[in-house]
Amino acid sequence: MILAVLVAEPPAAPVLRWQAPPPCPSAAEVHELVRFYENGQPQRPNVWAEATVVATADGWSLVAAIVAPEGRTHVVLRDRDCRVLASATALLMAVHLDGARSQERAVEAAPPRHRAPQLHGLVRGFGGVATGLTPRPAGAVGLSFGLAGRAVRAELALAYAFERAAEVGVPGVGVGLRMGSATLRGCWAPRSGRPQFPLCGDLELGVMLGRGRGVDASRTRAHPWLAAGVGVGVIGWVQPNVGLWLEGRAHVALLRPQFIIDGIDTVFRAPPAGVRVLAGIEVRFVLAGRRNSFTARRRGGD
Repeated sequence: MILAVLVAEPPAAPVLRWQAPPPCPSAAEVHELVRFYENGQPQRPNVWAEATVVATADGWSLVAAIVAPEGRTHVVLRDRDCRVLASATALLMAVHLDGARSQERAVEAAPPRHRAPQLHGLVRGFGGVATGLTPRPAGAVGLSFGLAGRAVRAELALAYAFERAAEVGVPGVGVGLRMGSATLRGCWAPRSGRPQFPLCGDLELGVMLGRGRGVDASRTRAHPWLAAGVGVGVIGWVQPNVGLWLEGRAHVALLRPQFIIDGIDTVFRAPPAGVRVLAGIEVRFVLAGRRNSFTARRRGGD
């Protein structure tokens, strides 16, 4: 008598190259998901896929290509939860590995792509160096609050430039000047890539405060200041909805206050123009709109 013992081999690992940063699932975890969706069904040969996940302003974005005997499928997925992208990729891979289900899919007509407008709130803290506000370059800090759509943003920024002194040639005599301001700005900031490069225009209203130094009966004087400016920034997203901001901005003064000390004449007049270099951290949060989207497209003969 001859006894034959058949030992079932474990299913081969799917040919899927998965690249995603933490805290996304690992490649091993995605492979386990593929096996789960396969449910023990035999795998077709000549099926492989590549999938890459990156952080975006909205959450996570995945770009994948799945190659099967019947053609190549390109997939773009977006979601605020990277685990959703991993699960969807594993399910698509399992479908392609199962030949019967793969032939039944109606992929020639692409699934709908959800492009519903999405509105974000944003808060950004920033600091840097400013010229054209005080007699010499000064440190500046501030907060911005705003709304961001798919390609545009509107902001209100509150800023403060620290005091710098203007002297009249007599040691210890002059004016200490500082300024607080509010800025309304609009930016064009397409979210098609990483990083983003917002192009902005703004109108800034400030109050320039000056107090005499080294003189009797010194009082603080406040004068309005007005300027129009343009700027370009760069945002690098280090986590979904958290980005590092760097900006260069130039302004032209429309209203230039001056400060006078009695008996000495004009001590300081606001410069006609200035520049600022600012850096900060921006945090976004979803206010309205869909949180995910899906696109799939098949190209035959690949």
